[in-house]
Amino acid sequence: MTDEQMKKIEALREKIKAEEDMARREMDRQQMEAVELAMLESRVMHSGGLAMTQVDDIGIGIDRLTFWIGKLVKMVDCARLTTLNGALDVPTPIQSGKFFAAISMLHIHMRK
Repeated sequence: MTDEQMKKIEALREKIKAEEDMARREMDRQQMEAVELAMLESRVMHSGGLAMTQVDDIGIGIDRLTFWIGKLVKMVDCARLTTLNGALDVPTPIQSGKFFAAISMLHIHMRK
């Protein structure tokens, strides 16, 4: 690979690393929210009576968690597509052809 290609790959690697870190932080935040929801649900169940506001709080929390997990999945998918597009833009056509031939051979050997 040429120096220019290596620089492009390194820039892509840094961009993807930043996106992965952002997705990891968001996942950690969602996990904490899920734990808080589970604790709230446990507290409501053990208190004996379910007040309507407590049931509504749990429902709203679950809806919010579902919404943010959907956004997180989209964020990770965008990072994956950025990686794929960036990886396809860097090599020359000959390098791309050799890469796809090697990947095809790998898939053929894996199926045997």
